[in-house]
Amino acid sequence: MFYVISGFLITHILSGKYSADPHGRWIFYTNRAVKIFVPYLVVLAGTIILSLVAYVVTGNAASLSAFFAEAHNMRAGTWAYAVVSNLFLFGQDWGSFLTYQNGALGWNLHALEQPGAAIGMFSLNNPAWTLSIELSFYLVAPFLVRRHFLALVLSAFALQAIRYQAYHVGWFSYGTDNRFFPFELGLFLYGALLYWAKDLLRADVRLQAAIAFGCLALAIVLPDYFRDGYYQFYGLVGLLLPTLFGFSNRHKWDRWLGDFSYPIYVVHFPVAVLLAAFIAHWLPSSIGTNRAYPALALVLTCLISIAIDRYLVKPVDVWRQQRALGKRYEPLRASLVGSTANPGYARITASEDNIESPSPSRHG
Repeated sequence: MFYVISGFLITHILSGKYSADPHGRWIFYTNRAVKIFVPYLVVLAGTIILSLVAYVVTGNAASLSAFFAEAHNMRAGTWAYAVVSNLFLFGQDWGSFLTYQNGALGWNLHALEQPGAAIGMFSLNNPAWTLSIELSFYLVAPFLVRRHFLALVLSAFALQAIRYQAYHVGWFSYGTDNRFFPFELGLFLYGALLYWAKDLLRADVRLQAAIAFGCLALAIVLPDYFRDGYYQFYGLVGLLLPTLFGFSNRHKWDRWLGDFSYPIYVVHFPVAVLLAAFIAHWLPSSIGTNRAYPALALVLTCLISIAIDRYLVKPVDVWRQQRALGKRYEPLRASLVGSTANPGYARITASEDNIESPSPSRHG
């Protein structure tokens, strides 16, 4: 569902803020890169430093454990993949098809079904493979999501047909199920289609209510159908996405939760691993039995995420917004810059993802 929502949101952003010329694409690419990489690299640096501290204090290198254990065996190609994918994210999804044996990398469609040999052991932030797929979509989105509606429909269906045909001939694995970008692109395009159909799907309050109650009724009457087939679930929830998006734009707290979700996403896994290393050293019997561990991990994740959002993401978002708006929206841009002096300024004013431009246009 994450890919569908992303396709919807990126289409919204591209259609309202960025021109279709090379300059517009450059601003889009660089803005998205800053949004993704600034928090990620800060968390990555903190993870490395604290893992080294954990190693000195406890003897457990936490997120760096695989490197400490295998550094003497790792070949140049393995080092290159581990360093590049951790720093730049690209390639982490392809790690779902790579195994590690005797210091070298090997291709295996079912690598994820062999956890002891999976290259993911060298990822410092395991959930970051989804960001690799997201970045891949950013690269092609400016060339795809503005296409004719029917072209998007045909492309989405064609990609799904290719996926199922590949499964039919033996290309199904945990990796190709949700970590192979060419297959997932169809879900991104489904989100783009929902964006272009949003005016129809939320044209009337009665229609929105009918769609919502219809989806609820289907979920109640056919629970197994949607539980066992998540593509059916995506299709069902997707119909509600335009209405949910409108709800989010009307409620500041919901937008704040949406913006807060990315810092939580990049922080939660390193916090859990690092905290486990220290607790296992000081209270070795408490991991898996003491409820204080997950509670403390949750509290630390939220506190660190709030700090990152307040002191890193917000200032960067103001800068990104200025670049996205360009000269045509100078009054709004001035209000954004001035708002930084007020600690309580609305989160929405600093978010490129939530401000709707007065009209689709060229910028800069």
